[in-house]
Amino acid sequence: MPTTGGGEPATEVTGPQLHLFLRRPRVSDSGFGSGLAILTETLNTDFDWLREHTRYLQRATEWDKGGRPASRLLSGDDIAEAKAWAARRPKNAPEPAALDVDFIRASEEESLSRRRVDLALKVNEDLQNALSDPDGEPA
Repeated sequence: MPTTGGGEPATEVTGPQLHLFLRRPRVSDSGFGSGLAILTETLNTDFDWLREHTRYLQRATEWDKGGRPASRLLSGDDIAEAKAWAARRPKNAPEPAALDVDFIRASEEESLSRRRVDLALKVNEDLQNALSDPDGEPA
């Protein structure tokens, strides 16, 4: 077993973050049971969800620091994926940050606004076509 310079068992092994859950009298909650609880919580962590959490928060932070431009928002399927990610939050994972929620909501609103504009342009085009004669000239 690795030891510290004073001959006491080491509490951490270098390399991977492995902890030897030993009792250290001067540190409260340092016994095997506490260490086992921490280990169990770590093993039950959904790292894929946390990775996405980090990715969305990073994108939201860049959007916020850049003045919240529409060009940095999510679009298309990315919005649905972000909403699904937030909905499947594991019980032991942190809540999505308020900035994440703002970012996803703004993305949805911008997408809806774009669809409305596209629909209005299409209706206008169809109306123009309906008012034109067969030769393409206005009636």
